[in-house]
This record gives sequence, structure tokens and C-alpha cells, in this order.
Amino acid sequence: GGGGGGGGGVLIVLHKAWASGVAKMLAALDKVAEAMEDVEGVTVAKMEISKNYVDPLLFPNVEEYEADPVAFLCHGGEGPCERYTGALTQKDLLKLLAKAFPTVKAQWEGKVKPKLKAVKEAAKEKKEKEEREKAEALAKLEAERKEREEKLATVEKQDVSLKKNGDVIKQVLTEGEGVSPVAGDDVTVHYTGTLLDGSKFDSSRDRDSPFTFGLASRQVISCWDEGVATMKKAERAVLTCQPAAAYGERGAPPKIPANAVLQFDVELIDFKPKAAKEEL
Repeated sequence: GGGGGGGGGVLIVLHKAWASGVAKMLAALDKVAEAMEDVEGVTVAKMEISKNYVDPLLFPNVEEYEADPVAFLCHGGEGPCERYTGALTQKDLLKLLAKAFPTVKAQWEGKVKPKLKAVKEAAKEKKEKEEREKAEALAKLEAERKEREEKLATVEKQDVSLKKNGDVIKQVLTEGEGVSPVAGDDVTVHYTGTLLDGSKFDSSRDRDSPFTFGLASRQVISCWDEGVATMKKAERAVLTCQPAAAYGERGAPPKIPANAVLQFDVELIDFKPKAAKEEL
């Protein structure tokens, strides 16, 4: 919208989504657009050129393979827009607009300056809020890790690995009852997986969706096959898995680094023999 006479016009930036540094430039352009929001007759726009036709009469000499963003000033009326070759930072684009369009200069004190101040304050508030939330989340994580560590410190450690080499350590939080599942059974569990620093990488509880797998059918990491095979129904336990019984040297990017020791808080909800399912 806008444009036309009266000392105004359009500033448009042509860009390609994949160009380097484009996100930073677009963020600056958005702030410039916000600053110009109340200025009559001036429009700030952007156009993704790999998806749109670029009119060579309006925007001369734009290469089809132009990688860097290019800015044009269009003064309304006929004729091509003029290419701007300066830097595309917030400061430079604001200077350019004030110089190019008399209406911007005329409304600078009354409209642009207060808007810029408001935009700056809003950005500052947003940043502070994000930092506050981040700090709170970290503190919560740390408190949970500490609580879990203290709780686990008092719980007996059982080596339930097949090789009895400490690769799978089980600590029972809540005793279950009855027998344990056997190879081939379909077992249903709730679990929360964390790294040793307490950061959570996966949780069926968060999804409110229990996880079912075939025991000892190589559907899960060996730590699970070996650990869950020792559990009883309704048992809740923490399995500490050494890398060899988990994701090893590869890890599971991006959340699980290489050679990570993992802890799973697992509750065995139910298990059924595989055959029972097939008879139905």
C-alpha cells in the first residue's frame, strides 16, 4: 500500500531465502518497516525472488542468480526503481529513507522517532523475558536433577546387565508384583529419558502416550531389553545405561551426544504374550 506522490515511495528488498545473512537482514528490515508504520505515503516491502517474477523494467539489472539481497527505491509514477548499493542494516536503511523521501524527514520527530523508541523497548522487553524464562527453566531443571540424585543416592543399585559388567544398572523406586515379561512379549511402558546433567531428551509422559515394544526383539536399545526384562507389572525404576548399552559412539543427534550415559525413569504398565494378540 501507500507509495505515490507527496514525497513518499517504496523501499523494497529483493532476496533469496537461502542467501547468507538473509535472516539478519530481514530482521533489520522488519524493524525499519515497523518504524515507518505511521508514516503516510511510505511503504517498506520485501520480495523473495526465487519464487516471484522480477520485472526488468521496474528492477533493472537484477541477475537471475543474484545471491545477495538488493534494495530498490521506487518513487511512484513511471520509470524504473533506483538501486541502492549501501549496507542493509537498520541504521543505514533509516538514513536512506530519510534522505530519499521528504515525507520521512518531515515526520521523523513526530512519528518515526517515537516508533523507533517503542520498537527498541519492545525488543529489549522480549529479550529480558526470554532470558528470565531461560534462567527459570535452568533452575527448575537443576532442582529436579538434585532431587532425583538425592532420591537415587538412597536406592540400591542392581546390575541387571546380561554380561554383569555394569552397563545396565537398575534402581527400583516402586515395587511391582507378579512375574516379569519374557522375550517376545509386548510390553507397555511410560518413560522419561534424561542425560546425567538432568536435561530431558524424550518422554512418553509428556506426550501422555505410553510406549509399546516387543521385548528382546531388537526394537529398542539393549539397556531397555535387559532392564525391562527384570521388571514386574506396576514397577517403576530408573535404568542407568552406559553408552555400550545405549547409543554408543554415534549418539542420537541432536539430543543425545556421543558416548552419553543415559537414565530412564521407566514404569512397566503392562505386558502380554505376543501369541495372545494373534489369536484374537
